[in-house]
Amino acid sequence: MNVCHEYFERVQIYDSYACRKGKGTYAALDRAKGYSRKFGWFLKLDVRKFFDSVHHDVLKNQLDRRFKDWEVLRIFEKIIDSYQTEPARGLPIGNLSSQYFANHFLNGLDHFVKNDLRVHGYVRYMDDLVLWHDDKAFLKNALQALSQYVETELRCTLKAPILNQSLKGLSFLGYRIFPDRMSLNQNSKRRFIRKYREIEQNRKEGKWDEAYCQQKVLPLLAFVCHADTLAWRKKLLLPERI
Repeated sequence: MNVCHEYFERVQIYDSYACRKGKGTYAALDRAKGYSRKFGWFLKLDVRKFFDSVHHDVLKNQLDRRFKDWEVLRIFEKIIDSYQTEPARGLPIGNLSSQYFANHFLNGLDHFVKNDLRVHGYVRYMDDLVLWHDDKAFLKNALQALSQYVETELRCTLKAPILNQSLKGLSFLGYRIFPDRMSLNQNSKRRFIRKYREIEQNRKEGKWDEAYCQQKVLPLLAFVCHADTLAWRKKLLLPERI
């Protein structure tokens, strides 16, 4: 994948953010915040059981069009054929190759959104897609076109879409994005509380030392601090220190 990285990267659009150098969750969130301020409506989509539903033949054909070295393609085919959730479908979550394959699998969809539908406000993080526009009817038409593309070109299906005004808030990557602020969604709050209490319990029982607890809690705090959570953090954490 180190050798093939550049060949995958060349065809990616700017606003694809998963598993790419210089991108990532926070870059996707910052881009989404900007679009939420700029546009009045959003359409949120994701592919049903994405990794489990990736069609092997579709992916292989995509790779055939991108790579011309038959030895590379033979290795790719062996990797793809080594795993399936149902006949000729599925990628194993967590594999480095799966991250590249999954991004490439939806690359054609990205270009369809940008070049054919002419959507200016668009962000994709793996199979989470968000389109923004000031015209609700435009997004409804885009939904029909995208549903048809996913079903015919990718042989997958979309989950139920979410079409709403930006000021009502967009749930994306564990956060709620509004034009003027960003908060945590309820699942992220519950997950933070559960993990933080687990760390505190292990510290009090002497199972984990202070240094290890700091290593565990810092990424949790980094995640919640990216949102407007100061008052919530004070309410939650200060009683623990008294």
